[in-house]
Amino acid sequence: MDSAKAYCPASLSLIFKVCPNPDPYKMGSQGVGFTVNRGITVEVKKSEKTTVFFNNKRIYLPTLTYLINLLTHEKLCIKINSLLPLGCGFGLSGASALACSLAVNKLLNLGKSKLSLTKLAHLSEIKNHTGLGSVGTQATGGFLLKKTAGIPFQFKSYPYSGQKVYAIILGKIETPIILQNKNLRDKINIAADLVLDKIKKINKISLNDFLDCSLEFAKRSQLLTDPILVGLIQKLKVNNFHVAMAMLGRVLITDKNPSSVVKNYPVVKLAISNKTAGLLD
Repeated sequence: MDSAKAYCPASLSLIFKVCPNPDPYKMGSQGVGFTVNRGITVEVKKSEKTTVFFNNKRIYLPTLTYLINLLTHEKLCIKINSLLPLGCGFGLSGASALACSLAVNKLLNLGKSKLSLTKLAHLSEIKNHTGLGSVGTQATGGFLLKKTAGIPFQFKSYPYSGQKVYAIILGKIETPIILQNKNLRDKINIAADLVLDKIKKINKISLNDFLDCSLEFAKRSQLLTDPILVGLIQKLKVNNFHVAMAMLGRVLITDKNPSSVVKNYPVVKLAISNKTAGLLD
């Protein structure tokens, strides 16, 4: 076999609570997140030295380097392709790690189970502070309320597959900076507890209810401080949109097409999906 390919859906997090644990497989997040109908493909080949490319541009992705070193001493060329950008809250570092683990396992005949590979991808995210729960969401698929942290985790799923959401993409937020700030983590967890408790009390909760609760979480946690994001949210709310902030990115998620209101930023149409990570032919 010359190469192996795998796919992993992108995911969006609406609400998260940081759940520390000395066991990295039990560390992660509780909260609300979902996979979408766009994602990444990874192709892995043996090479003279290990290199990583994202849309044909060579990059350094510490999460991926860490993962490869866990799996093998072989030198590999990894090519990631995505229509969505890195660092904007779409869970692409976790998706890249999970898809890469599946492809490397296939290419090198490592014989590891999907759960074992998912754990290693999650570990790589935790160790490099690039995410907390994306890998678990991407390995499961769908719209999830995660009740426990780590891999595996307990969750409740909601039947929102196929429902449309729209992402307004402004730019990146450096996830490691957020996850390593203890004061901010404390504010995030207080806000998450309040909002998740509110969600439990809503009968027949809708996707728009989740978006509204996510916006409340973003405000209470003080993650929503960007004046441009704040201004766009106010404009959208005046026009009767339900809107949330992607965790963590300068990206807004809306319930309907915002192109008539938002003129200066790219808008991507997405759908909630139950598809999970897997090998490609």
